[in-house]
Amino acid sequence: MVHHPPGGGTGMRRSKNSSLPQFVYEQRIRKNGRLHVYYRFRRGKVTIRLPGEPGSPEFHAAYAKLLRGHVEIGRYTPGSVAHTINLYLASAPFSQLSEATQRDYRRYLARVDSSIGEQPMQAIDEDYIFGLQDKLKGTPVAANHAISVIRALFAFARPRKIVAHDPTKGVERLKGGEGYRRWPADQIELFRAKADPMMRLAMELGLYTGQRLADVIRLAWSNYDGERVRLRQQKTKAHLVIPVHPDLKALLDAAPRIGAMILTTKTGLAYGTRTFSRDFLRARKAAGTDPDLSFHGLRHTAASNLAELGSGAPEIQAITGHKSLKQVEHYIRQANQERQAVAAISRLPRRPA
Repeated sequence: MVHHPPGGGTGMRRSKNSSLPQFVYEQRIRKNGRLHVYYRFRRGKVTIRLPGEPGSPEFHAAYAKLLRGHVEIGRYTPGSVAHTINLYLASAPFSQLSEATQRDYRRYLARVDSSIGEQPMQAIDEDYIFGLQDKLKGTPVAANHAISVIRALFAFARPRKIVAHDPTKGVERLKGGEGYRRWPADQIELFRAKADPMMRLAMELGLYTGQRLADVIRLAWSNYDGERVRLRQQKTKAHLVIPVHPDLKALLDAAPRIGAMILTTKTGLAYGTRTFSRDFLRARKAAGTDPDLSFHGLRHTAASNLAELGSGAPEIQAITGHKSLKQVEHYIRQANQERQAVAAISRLPRRPA
């Protein structure tokens, strides 16, 4: 900042100076009878005051950092990563996500905030995205999901002119990592034989309805009329009516109605996601099932079983509520591959005995 001798009046004026570096402009402010001159860097939506005067070491160092996009502009400065995240978390699009998705997005965005929250949004560029992808390459599912969350942030920021483009556009998903494993038939039978009645019922609900954990533990007895289960999915808000399979009906009709919810703790309380996950994990360990199985894998199993029995995408979606046709078609392709492989091998001639 440069102080000039007193002059008349007050005011602020931005002036062009051809000798200044790219993206830098001179700002003159008259205050209390003195003229103050500041130099500011402006690029896109980011405007930052530079220290010192052009040519000084501190000016040069700050300018160099800004050109590289590595600069702390303050957590609550408009255009910063932290400020944009806060705007997104308070926005209508975010509020329309399910509670589980909101918690998940908050967790991922908190990591971004803690690492580069004070930098401008331009710091999240292609290099940052590919660096994140490389860092998580050992867990492709996690890498793809992290980038999906950042993509949602930019889908919010772009129309609001906070950023000019989305650095995640064109970034391909990592291949590999099958996600949640399908339950093999022998593991299902093992769990049926060893699990206590409540966890057995939980497993059958997941297997025969194909619903997410959050929706299964929220099923009340009022959702079951003896023939069908009616529910509204927490994530998609979709209303589903699912006919109850005879095997599941037998279990439901025989189950004690301890409370309002179908699945309850031993004390009759409704399950939360964490408490259920803990009890289900204990039940799996006690039953001796494979350690990489999960409750969400039952959703995969339900969709795959339907595909193997010849159900098309619309039928599977009617049960599971999948909005993505791509995911359902994946289950169908897997089922068709196995069926066609069996048919192909059966055609091969056997060697004479």
